[in-house]
Amino acid sequence: MNREQATELLEATLPILARTSMALLGDARASKQILETLAERAGTELGKASDADDGRLALFSALRKLCAEHQTLTGPLRRDEAPETARMGKAADARQRLERLRPTERDALVLKLVARLDVDDIAKVCGIDEATARDRLTKALAATSGEGER
Repeated sequence: MNREQATELLEATLPILARTSMALLGDARASKQILETLAERAGTELGKASDADDGRLALFSALRKLCAEHQTLTGPLRRDEAPETARMGKAADARQRLERLRPTERDALVLKLVARLDVDDIAKVCGIDEATARDRLTKALAATSGEGER
């Protein structure tokens, strides 16, 4: 993938990458920083890609890793740190349900529901086999629907 193609792909994918990072982190400021870092590294990530689909998955994979690194360093956003508006309504309920998931299950769920990736693409982004991706997604869906309360 050449530089021009990489730039076009990053620009086209940026809105969904932004929604995905926000869903994974729950913090707009951190999400913006992650996206800036991703944009800086995009050339390297996309240089390895053979086509736009591979490039798109490479961007999601890099985003997922950056979000995980951020949460390892800072920990998840605590409720008392969240802006007042984030504590209201359906968004607050969704955030609470996401916070109860294991990080690997949360990644699978966000990649499915927000990034709209198929199970095989989730597996590629997470570096796991399809059966494991399907299992993580199934557990996450059960837990967030109330069937698998922990």
